[in-house]
Amino acid sequence: MCSIPLNTRVKDKRNLLANLSFQFDNKYNIPFTQEDEVNKCKIFGVTNTQTDFITQQPRKGVGDHYYPLAQNFKDTGKIGSDSLWNRIPVNGYNSKYKGSLDADIKDKVDAWIAYVDLKGGKLYYQLTPDHKIIISELQDSLVKLNEAAFHSMCEIRPIE
Repeated sequence: MCSIPLNTRVKDKRNLLANLSFQFDNKYNIPFTQEDEVNKCKIFGVTNTQTDFITQQPRKGVGDHYYPLAQNFKDTGKIGSDSLWNRIPVNGYNSKYKGSLDADIKDKVDAWIAYVDLKGGKLYYQLTPDHKIIISELQDSLVKLNEAAFHSMCEIRPIE
């Protein structure tokens, strides 16, 4: 048996849901302004949003999505916004701030969430049953298509 199951990536919804989130941000979220950027820096105690608010070191990547883009979809039906409203200024995938017992970290994150709520920004989107049906049907179709193509390629002898 292969170490990578045939339909692992075919069933991966992350790219689909990230792109859906991006479209929803463009349609349903409010713009993230320079004023919001300044306030984000004040709330997190950084000079710019390219600084990890926990380590105070320059950060790499886009920060952490407070509400994950796709990770909790199966359990909650929610997809995280891909906007700057939903990005916490931390280095890489540093999600230690989630559930942190450090009062300062918790207060900063809570203050940011309250600010986003006050401004009317969206941190996530709750998908409808119709969205879930479409995603499920798409997955089934992709698996069938992937398996059919795989079996067809298995029948063709490689060049020796």
